[in-house]
Amino acid sequence: MDSYQIYLVAILLGVLVGVTEIVSRYPDDPARALKTIPAFIYLGVNAAAAAFALMSLRLFGEGVVFPNAATDAGSALYQAIGAGLGAMAVLRSSLFQLKIGGSDVPLGPSIIVSTLLQAVDRAVDRAMGDARADIVAEIMKGVVFAKADKVLPSYCFALMQNVTPEEQSSVGMQVDALAADTQFDAEVKSLLLGLTLLNVVGEGLLRTAVENLHDRICD
Repeated sequence: MDSYQIYLVAILLGVLVGVTEIVSRYPDDPARALKTIPAFIYLGVNAAAAAFALMSLRLFGEGVVFPNAATDAGSALYQAIGAGLGAMAVLRSSLFQLKIGGSDVPLGPSIIVSTLLQAVDRAVDRAMGDARADIVAEIMKGVVFAKADKVLPSYCFALMQNVTPEEQSSVGMQVDALAADTQFDAEVKSLLLGLTLLNVVGEGLLRTAVENLHDRICD
């Protein structure tokens, strides 16, 4: 393999790990999350770490780690994969824990990852907040919380089929808390129910579920 191809494999591996992390945090609209500037920076850091690890391995580990990498394509590929995965592990590691104000704060490369992911969270929240409010208001218009609080989540989860028991339990607890809350009126509860489900099942499926159950859950 050519040198640039080896580096490309390592870089793509680093980017893939970063993309996977971001997508897992925003299952309802991962594409929008990936388009934010902090997300690009985060993916760039992952790519740079993978490339630097491979460069270090080739400069200082030549002939020791993957000794045939210079002449054997398979060994070169393993070298790129090892460097990419190793860089991702190091980037997410902490040297020690520092106790600050009753909480443990990890000190090490992992602080870079956590800081960038927090920046992605804030950027996505700002970008998606207005859109999510409009989407939920449109989809949940006319939905009666008392009629929908049980059947709508169950129907959405049945349509998804791959929602984990933990996610279902979390949604169930949030819905139960809404039902028991006396501070919110029925309309606000309906909107909050929609937002809760939107986070798990996404806009398209939530819209379909409400349309299919319209006669049961709407006025």
